[in-house]
This record gives sequence, structure tokens and C-alpha cells, in this order.
Amino acid sequence: MSKILITAFEPFGLIGAWFRSENTSQQLINQIQQTHGEEFLYQTLPTSEEAIPQFLAFLDREKPTGILSMGEHLLLPPQNIKLEPFAYDISISTLPLKQLFAKTITSDFVSNIDEQHKSSSIGSYYCNQIYLQGMNWAKENGNIPVAFTHIPVLGNHDEHAQQVADILQKMQHPVQDAPDLNT
Repeated sequence: MSKILITAFEPFGLIGAWFRSENTSQQLINQIQQTHGEEFLYQTLPTSEEAIPQFLAFLDREKPTGILSMGEHLLLPPQNIKLEPFAYDISISTLPLKQLFAKTITSDFVSNIDEQHKSSSIGSYYCNQIYLQGMNWAKENGNIPVAFTHIPVLGNHDEHAQQVADILQKMQHPVQDAPDLNT
């Protein structure tokens, strides 16, 4: 029986690598794993070029029923996680300002539950790439639900874990289209 895959990242950058032993997303994945055990699949990715092939190999091997990827965001207000509505495919543009003109790939799952964040920007390169690769893999492998959420570095991580659990619940039990009452 396949399960939803939850991913996180290792520490990165000056603050992450020198002053903290874990990325905030890593803290949350550990907390979720303690609470939910083997209910989900878990993968912590490096913040390097190895992340993408490791992620894709894991997807091909495990064939999850959904993907929830997480990354940390230093500038988010501490009270809420941020569900990202889209990722950029920067590989399709040859212009120097690729991100301004790149094709946007939208997660069908996220756009159905989080319309209000359409104007927000995507996170860092690796967050974007994992989200984009996850959506592409999902479309090729049964159109499973895919979501990416940024976790605030500050704030109550128990509340953040509950917010992530709410997303996982929606991924496990998606709301079906309402029946047509006119027939």
C-alpha cells in the first residue's frame, strides 16, 4: 500500500548551516513522524544538486499516493505556514530574466484549496525545483495531489505541525465534487 510522501530540507545558508542543526521543515517532518509513524513516507533532502535526483529516484521507487514537500522561510509571519500555489519552470526561457518570463506550473490540488495566495511568490531555487519536479512526476504517474508549504522559522511549531496535518488530511481524503442537485 502506497502512502503520501512528506519531504523536508537539510539546513542551508549561513544561518542554517552554522547556527542551527536542523532546517525548520526538518523539525516538522521529525515531529510528524513521531506522531504519525509509518502512516506516511518521509524524505529529508540536501539543499544541493543531489536533491532532485534523490527525490525523483524515491518517487519512482515508492510511487506515493501524494506529495507534500516543505521548506523553511525566514521572512514568514510566525503564526501560519504558507501553502505555495505554483512553481516556475525556468528551463523554458533563454532570457536573462528567466523567472519573470518563465512558464508557471500550477498544482491542481493546491489551487483547489488555497485560491487566496495566487499572487504570492515562490521560495528559493531548491524549494521551487522540488515542487516543480513533484508536480511533473505526479502528472505522469496518475495525477496525484501535490503541495508545497513553507514553514516559518519562528512561531509555534506545534501549531505549524497541526496546519501540515490538516493539509495531509485533505490529501488523504479529498473532497469530491459536489453532486449536481439539479438532476
